[in-house]
Amino acid sequence: MSGPSRKQQRAATRNRNVRRRSALAQRTESVRRGKAAEGSGPPGVHRRNLAIVVVAVLVVGAAIFVYARSIGGSPSPSQELEATPTADTSNGLFPFDPPDAYTVTYRHVAYDGSDATTTTQQYSVTRPFEARVVSLNGEPPGGGEQWSVTTTLGLYEQSTADDGATTQVAAPATGLGDYRLDASIDDLVTDGTFVRRDLRTLLGRQCQVYRTGSPAEAYTITAPTAENFVDLCIDHSGIVLEELAVASGAVSEHLVATAIDTAPTLTDADFPITTAPSGSGTLNEIARDTSPVPGYWAMSTVPDGYQLQHRYRLTQAVADPSSTAGTTGGSATANTIDVDSYVDVYVNGTNTIIVHQGPTSAEPPTETSGADVTSTALGTVHIASGVRGTAASAHPTAPAGWFVHVTGTVPRADLQSAVNSMTSS
Repeated sequence: MSGPSRKQQRAATRNRNVRRRSALAQRTESVRRGKAAEGSGPPGVHRRNLAIVVVAVLVVGAAIFVYARSIGGSPSPSQELEATPTADTSNGLFPFDPPDAYTVTYRHVAYDGSDATTTTQQYSVTRPFEARVVSLNGEPPGGGEQWSVTTTLGLYEQSTADDGATTQVAAPATGLGDYRLDASIDDLVTDGTFVRRDLRTLLGRQCQVYRTGSPAEAYTITAPTAENFVDLCIDHSGIVLEELAVASGAVSEHLVATAIDTAPTLTDADFPITTAPSGSGTLNEIARDTSPVPGYWAMSTVPDGYQLQHRYRLTQAVADPSSTAGTTGGSATANTIDVDSYVDVYVNGTNTIIVHQGPTSAEPPTETSGADVTSTALGTVHIASGVRGTAASAHPTAPAGWFVHVTGTVPRADLQSAVNSMTSS
């Protein structure tokens, strides 16, 4: 009997890529979702309304290869960036000038041994909340659409060529795929998780190379090692122009910008949400001038330039801890209850500070990197820098069983000052 054809071998390679990247996304989501991944409730019922994040992390991470065009690749792709080294060897940190909006087209190549898979990815962002990522077949400018993810304030829509679109509600956050390294890069360098290297040029734009341990799209910050590292070339807008990832000593993927516009004309029509939200989650705006519950935490001093633009009640379905789990078709089941948490959204132009609080049963994940600091009001606060800015989490003594998370597209010192100013009603 003859062996599998080349076409069959390529299909098998694509399937392996899907399984491998799906597993990576699941591990990433396990870290990000904290107790939901630790088995705090029966599977399949904890925080159903945020399930879209699993898919969103996968697709924005440039990891879906199901429809991608496979091309022949070198057994040992180069670990050198395409961006051209410059004569300036000072390795100085140049000032950032983050844009209000931008679009970037990337060529993305994923490697699996001697096979390479190439897709085109288009990012459109209007800060602070709107973002859209589209994956297309083949080299830029790309062919047919494989999938897209669109995020607006509190909504995610995922669409695939085969399955259509689905939309779900989630806590307000910066647009998915919009990295805010302009806010956090100094802290990441101080921590040693980003190591500054040389200056380069791509598309006529100077960019600073940093070596770190995880791809930006993983949202997980780790220090680089000799065998596992990622080189990012970041321009003065804070935008990643090139990303080259090495895993176990071999190149695993390479993302290179082929076109960039930091002054595009984008409207709401560029961020379409075409389907009504599904699932049990709801997000409702509530009065900003009164505390929704006793003991509500808020900043006593709002940072200069920021205004409280929104206050939301986020309702999530979680496993009822008082219910008795049974089995249905071999899977554990339990009753669910609706739990309310609350989100305050402060905005200053393109920057945000977002305060999310509520019962710990509805608590989202916390950053695993970073360190603990002490706040007079909130007690122990875990604070960490990441690719989306800075995040802090605390569990004050009152109200009992309560969490407070504060995230911001600001440096760590600024976020810590905001946390230190918090008082409860």
